[in-house]
Amino acid sequence: MPSRRTVVAAGLVAISGCSTGSSDEGKTDENRQTESRSNLTTADEETESATPVQELRVGETADIDGASVTVSAIDTQESVYVTRTDWMDVLTAHPARFVFASVTAETESEFPVSRFSLVDDDGHTSEYTDFGSRPGYSIVPDSEPHQSLDADGSEGWIGFSLPAPYDGDGLRLTLTAGNETATWELPEKLVKTLRTPLPTFEYVEVEIPEGASLDGSFEVSVTVRNTSDVDGTFRGSPNVNEMLYGPFSLSVPAGMEETWTTEIRTSEYADENGDEIRISLYSPLETVERTVVADASQS
Repeated sequence: MPSRRTVVAAGLVAISGCSTGSSDEGKTDENRQTESRSNLTTADEETESATPVQELRVGETADIDGASVTVSAIDTQESVYVTRTDWMDVLTAHPARFVFASVTAETESEFPVSRFSLVDDDGHTSEYTDFGSRPGYSIVPDSEPHQSLDADGSEGWIGFSLPAPYDGDGLRLTLTAGNETATWELPEKLVKTLRTPLPTFEYVEVEIPEGASLDGSFEVSVTVRNTSDVDGTFRGSPNVNEMLYGPFSLSVPAGMEETWTTEIRTSEYADENGDEIRISLYSPLETVERTVVADASQS
């Protein structure tokens, strides 16, 4: 059975592994980042101090470098859906978590999304994550807009990845263009979530029958338990005959169980007696694969 689908490389976790030198050599160990954040870069303090800053809240607009840039929402996810041509997978950044910001950039010139970063009070930076979107492959956050922000501006999301839990202070979304800088304060609820450990899950039961009536339907049921001390969202994506059936998500409180159930019409995926219907369930856990055989005698 395939192993857990976890984003550890290939452009899906793009926190820089390098750190730039700091002019403040007198910092004590207590003032430095913990090992869990050692892959965050340190911003140049002299450049930062010389940069005019527009300090904003989510929903407000910055006029910067000839563009009007609005950040309408910032949120975090433990996992995310990813489309691959005709089917859909679920990816996780464990031991990190994703952060997505919804952005509108009104401009007549090119506006590189690499200008965005997450920066905390110590100047430690998480750079914009290039998720490697390409034809037939795209990341789909829960909240709209579901498309990524492109270099021509318009509307879309930008993404980052942060270690979990995150222990920095004053984390904010930062946009830098030339000698201009705009920052958006992260919502208090989001900051609280980023400081918590990641939730963990396990399958309690996945019920898929071995056979089904050719002119009838069959039920697929997935029960999941949250095995951690924090609430979380479990995302799953069942695919039928290697094509997307429809993703689902379950909000599962700490220590509790939740169940997702659906009915699948056999005749939509089988034509004759004995035809096999292949069910693949993708999630942050191991992939579950089952086969349902169409049975005309049950009609």
